[in-house]
Amino acid sequence: MKINKVWIVTTSRELALLAPDYKVAEIKAAMSPIDVERVCVDEETWFDGDVENDVVLVETRLDFIIRHLESCGYRHTGESPFTLSFNRDKTLLKGCKYIRTPRMFTIDEVVDGVEYFVKPKFSENSIGIDERSLCKSRKEVLERVDYLKLRYRCEPLIEEYIDGLECTVGVVNCNGNEHFFPIVINPNCGCNWITERAKNGDTETFLDMEKIVGHELCNKIILAAFDVFCKVKAHHYMRIDMRIDKNGVPYIIETNLYPGLAGNGYLYRGFEVQGRSYHEMINVILESAFKTDYYGTKSI
Repeated sequence: MKINKVWIVTTSRELALLAPDYKVAEIKAAMSPIDVERVCVDEETWFDGDVENDVVLVETRLDFIIRHLESCGYRHTGESPFTLSFNRDKTLLKGCKYIRTPRMFTIDEVVDGVEYFVKPKFSENSIGIDERSLCKSRKEVLERVDYLKLRYRCEPLIEEYIDGLECTVGVVNCNGNEHFFPIVINPNCGCNWITERAKNGDTETFLDMEKIVGHELCNKIILAAFDVFCKVKAHHYMRIDMRIDKNGVPYIIETNLYPGLAGNGYLYRGFEVQGRSYHEMINVILESAFKTDYYGTKSI
């Protein structure tokens, strides 16, 4: 695959939520001597790229930008509005047939004597998740719901708590050939789940899933991740977070479209446990940027 330049496309508002330099610097180092540039675009500001030889790494969820990339004919990693909707709303997966997710509860269904996990419905990167996310009484659930509404101004999600292993599976689709990167994550934060503080503080350790759960269960988990990848109609790459209960049953927690590509990100950790380099990860991601046909435009 010939690449003249790699564009990392986002918007000013979305860039403010990211660490602005670390990812670009790492990708530049991995792709040298190929030029890499991050650019912020909007309805009036665009970039002057080479449609035939440039590749666009998409960091925006805005449909009009991805639509424009499609109409111009760029190779890019953007996803369709349908696919992105699963990233915005964690409850949508619960409507997919044959996808096992933790049971969801309304406030009226919450009772004493059951363990619940309460988190923001729309956030990413473990935002809003801490030691108090596990609630063991109706009173604790109500207090947590009130806190999340006040702090994050969104409707909280109340789920059954799945006691077991925290894991994630990276999936990359290179022209119809899927590559899988499963890992088990030890949060090392005093909880059996990944908190916002753990993620920001890089306290986690990452383990080869097959060595922890065995070949048979690892394959079962990979198949569950692949099923999600297909159900949400992803085209390029994503990460699927799961919890594996004590009976070896995988539960899908959420999808991560455009997972972080930093060297300390969970996607790269999956490559790392397989002995693959950061350079290899970026190249595999770029190979996934084949042309699609989200909007009826011509694809090749």
